[in-house]
Amino acid sequence: CSQKCGKRFRSRTRTCTNPKPKNNGRICIGPERDEEPCPEIICSNETSRLSSWTEWDVCSKSCGSGMQKRRRSCLSNHEKCTECLNEMRLCNELPCSVEPVAIWSNWTRTTLKDQLNGNDIITETRTRFVCTIFSSSDQQLLKINSDKVLHRVCGQEGDNCQQTGKFY
Repeated sequence: CSQKCGKRFRSRTRTCTNPKPKNNGRICIGPERDEEPCPEIICSNETSRLSSWTEWDVCSKSCGSGMQKRRRSCLSNHEKCTECLNEMRLCNELPCSVEPVAIWSNWTRTTLKDQLNGNDIITETRTRFVCTIFSSSDQQLLKINSDKVLHRVCGQEGDNCQQTGKFY
């Protein structure tokens, strides 16, 4: 056959030389060259022997570096496929959201004068700071804010502080 794979042909030729016609003898009848197809063998470097890639699978994780897979199949029955039939890639590489860390500040004491009777009013206040940290290779976010403020009123001597129960 003309080549190892792909569309192949084989041919044969003949000549009228054995023996050469004598005395105005009859020359060979029919074509000097005869050609016929060989069975086709798909070449290993032809991409047509592989199916198209499937769509990517759903990522294995919603965050924190999951994996996705896609596949293709061998369409040739003549030989085993040597190309890769599965492909993997990273997905959803952003870290999972971090639960905010809430930290209450220490109590801060404030002394005010009562406008009606002139007595001291001692109050204490503290703030809850919420810290959310998010980072990845392409962006960083550090968020700190005061989420709640808690007040309590103390006795005139600054003892027996009672929480007002209100958050502001």
